[in-house]
Amino acid sequence: MKGCLTRYPSNSGLVRLVVENMYQNGYFKGYRNHSTGVVIEQVTQVNAHGNGTRVQFQNGDIEHRFMVGGTVITHTEHGSGTTEQVTHLHKDAQGSTVVITGNAVLGNVLKQQIAYDP
Repeated sequence: MKGCLTRYPSNSGLVRLVVENMYQNGYFKGYRNHSTGVVIEQVTQVNAHGNGTRVQFQNGDIEHRFMVGGTVITHTEHGSGTTEQVTHLHKDAQGSTVVITGNAVLGNVLKQQIAYDP
């Protein structure tokens, strides 16, 4: 099934990369470079909710994602070993994610803040 296309322009305004979202049976399966067909990120395992729990990247890294409450724990297998990253999702009263923070040596670091139009 064909997915939507996202165009990433260069500084000159020309399109430098077009990424296609891939879907299978209504579930997100990854991203591919629309021009070359090379798969950038492929979901190889999903949970009962259809969320990717095992993702393989173009460089061969494999990422395992676990969600516990509002915390996402990510284990990434590299050729040189494994790394772990913990991300916290902070939600508003309606349950929408509004802030994403990640672990740092001396506390959480703001990674992303999301604002929704009313």
